[in-house]
Amino acid sequence: MLRRLAERGDTLIEVMLSVVVLSAVTLGGFSIMNKGIGVSYGVLERTETRAVVGQQLELLTYLRDQYAQAAASGSGEGLYPATLWTDIRNNRTSADTANATAPNSCVPSTDSFFIEQNTAPSTTYKLTNYTARTPLTTPKAGTGSNDGGLWIEAVVSKDTETTISYIDFYVKACWDSTVGGEKETISSTVRLYDR
Repeated sequence: MLRRLAERGDTLIEVMLSVVVLSAVTLGGFSIMNKGIGVSYGVLERTETRAVVGQQLELLTYLRDQYAQAAASGSGEGLYPATLWTDIRNNRTSADTANATAPNSCVPSTDSFFIEQNTAPSTTYKLTNYTARTPLTTPKAGTGSNDGGLWIEAVVSKDTETTISYIDFYVKACWDSTVGGEKETISSTVRLYDR
C-alpha cells in the first residue's frame, strides 16, 4: 500500500510533463504551419503581380505594333489603337533615367501611367495617369496603406547618332507585403523601337 502511494506522485508528474511536451509540439506545429502559409501567400502575391507586369509589357508591344501597322499600310496613325502609342510617345515620355532605372524605387515620376481596360464600348484600352487616382494593381497586391501600386515609366532614347528612335519602358510594381517585412518590388524593362 505504501508503495502505491509513492507511485501516485510520479504519475502526476509524468502526466504534467507529457502535457507540457504536447503543448510545445502543438505550438511548434502551428508556428511552422503559419510561416508556411505566409510564405505561400507571399509567393501568390508576387506571382499575380508578375502576371500584371507581363500584361502591361504585352499591351505596350501590342500598341506599338498597331501603330507600326497603321503607319506602314497608310490607314492612318490617328486611328485607335495607334493613337495610344502616339499619346505615349508624345506626352508620356521623359529623358530622365535616374528614377526609372532605380532598382527599388517606389516613387513614380510625374509622367508615369498604366494601361487599363476601358469601359467605353468604342475602345478596348485606355492610358491612365498614375497620379490621377489611388495607386493600384489588378489584382491588388498587399494591404498596406503605402502601396506604390503599378506604373510604367517611359524613357526616350538619347542616341542622336542614329535615326532609329526607341523608348525604354520600365514597368514597376511596389507594395507592402501582407505577411510583413520589407516592401516588395517587381520591375521589368522592354525597349520598343518606334517603327
